[in-house]
Amino acid sequence: MRDPRPTVKLALLRLAGIAAGLAMIVAADARSTVARLADFSGIYVATQPLHNVQRNLRDEVYQVDGVDGIYVRLVWRTIAPAPGRFDWSTLDRELDRVERTGKKLSIGVRAGAWTPGWLYEQGVRGSRFVVGAHGGGLGRCDEHTLPWPWDDRYQQAYIDMMRALAAHLKARPRSYELLRIVKITGINQRSEEMRMPANAVAGIKRAGGCAISDAVSEWRAAGYRPSKVVDAWRRMAEGVAASFPDKLLAIEVLDRNDFPAIAEPGRGELIDVKAQIVALGLGLFPGRFAVQWDGLSAVRAADSVIASGRRGAIVGWQTNLFRGPEGGAGCEARTVYEAQPCTASSFRAILENGIAHGGRYIEVWAPDALRFGDVLKDVRPRIGARAP
Repeated sequence: MRDPRPTVKLALLRLAGIAAGLAMIVAADARSTVARLADFSGIYVATQPLHNVQRNLRDEVYQVDGVDGIYVRLVWRTIAPAPGRFDWSTLDRELDRVERTGKKLSIGVRAGAWTPGWLYEQGVRGSRFVVGAHGGGLGRCDEHTLPWPWDDRYQQAYIDMMRALAAHLKARPRSYELLRIVKITGINQRSEEMRMPANAVAGIKRAGGCAISDAVSEWRAAGYRPSKVVDAWRRMAEGVAASFPDKLLAIEVLDRNDFPAIAEPGRGELIDVKAQIVALGLGLFPGRFAVQWDGLSAVRAADSVIASGRRGAIVGWQTNLFRGPEGGAGCEARTVYEAQPCTASSFRAILENGIAHGGRYIEVWAPDALRFGDVLKDVRPRIGARAP
């Protein structure tokens, strides 16, 4: 009888060759996509969350030479005050100046706690949580309702809102041309960062004087499964990609405590939801998917973002916000609450850390841009020029 092993071995070699060829095609496609994207690199100044036009940036920010672009942080509840009605006044105030100055544009929409209340009246399901403000410190709590990301009506509402945002920008062709980065949100708590309350305690936990919800129990009762969250992200991300087919797509991630520790039913091990979403993004959007962390300091940069960069993600950073949006980044602090104002040298050290760890774009705060314009102008040519 003929020995089948050589034939099997040959077949396996052929399959390996096909897999290698496909990998080369995917890599080439990713490089081609990057080449087609308009240049998105540089320094972006982040707005405050634009709950109203009083929170828009000061005109002087647009005159800083070291600023390449503006990161506009919209609030879903503000831009969609009623079913079928949109209010773009906070966005248009920034767009007018973006168009006039030719700055690059990045946009993210806060969802989560900022989901319009009328959506719940229409049947979107959600759960109520009490979480510690700023990690439970200062004796303060936040209490809010968060939508279930796997709710079909919620996903469709988010996709419809992002489609309306794209239509508004395309009605202003110069703004759409200047748009470089669109954040994929939808699974949020209060910021644009991808997260869900993850506190796990037996009953009630006191933190900084706050009675914090047992988030794990709340999510279990709501039917949380890691696979449902990943599938929800996929659908919303594909909706954003369809509305913005030629833009860089980015997610903002936490370093830890981003998803509740709940295993998939029937499987004992926990699933790293963030890692699965990053892998999914890299597969769905090769060459135009960015992973960003918002706590960049002179000594810290998130390992998960660095690892994502090595796998093909575009790396983005945002300087830490220890002193609040009116005070900019905090430097030389032992704890968050002891952060001191930056000097030119200590602020430069933050940016240098982001550059050293492969940042293709870095978001900063308006007070820092106004104080340290010379630093921004000096470092900006090197952003994105160094591999992670």
